[in-house]
Amino acid sequence: MLELRDFQVRYGNFKAIKNLSFSLPSGDAVGLTGRNGVGKTSTLKGIIGLVETEGEVLFRGEDISDLEPHTRATRGIGYLPQERKVFGQLTLEENLRLVGEDSGEDRIKNEVIDLFPCLKGLFNQKAVNLSGGEQTMVAIARLLIRNPDLLLLDEPTEGLMPELEEVLHRVLEENLRQDRSILIADRNINYLKAISNEVYQLSEGLVSNVIEG
Repeated sequence: MLELRDFQVRYGNFKAIKNLSFSLPSGDAVGLTGRNGVGKTSTLKGIIGLVETEGEVLFRGEDISDLEPHTRATRGIGYLPQERKVFGQLTLEENLRLVGEDSGEDRIKNEVIDLFPCLKGLFNQKAVNLSGGEQTMVAIARLLIRNPDLLLLDEPTEGLMPELEEVLHRVLEENLRQDRSILIADRNINYLKAISNEVYQLSEGLVSNVIEG
């Protein structure tokens, strides 16, 4: 599904990621961990095309390194940034409408409730009044409704209560069973080990350790 070959991320003359290479098959998950500033977010942004990169990004065997971010998204890559990007003054339902699906609001609502039953009854609530965990669920639901083949998730467990971590774990495992692939960056090493086949520990832009999931 995804392969990085001698992948590098640059900010001017500074290399945030140096010669990272790995492959991610369909139905598998890989984790990235490490302290703040080691390059986890830069890796995900580089794959989706938001920052300058070198090397190759192969998606389904095709080099997408020169494609614009929106084109990569339409090819089947879904990206959840660390900043959740829900619109606070819009209701939960209005946030979901931004997905732009043509198959009907009822279908979208039913899918969201199937994914995250905790959101049932909150569709008319403004997003600013939802808890941080609920906002995360909205952002993830909005991403999954598009049915991407590859999920790039940046710190999805940040601020989640343990019960919502379990809900997220269930949703991600279901996506893996559907042959989607997940690259998940998080400081929660135990969570990554539970969901991922391998966890790459980053330090100063390099892989310092590989942990089996």
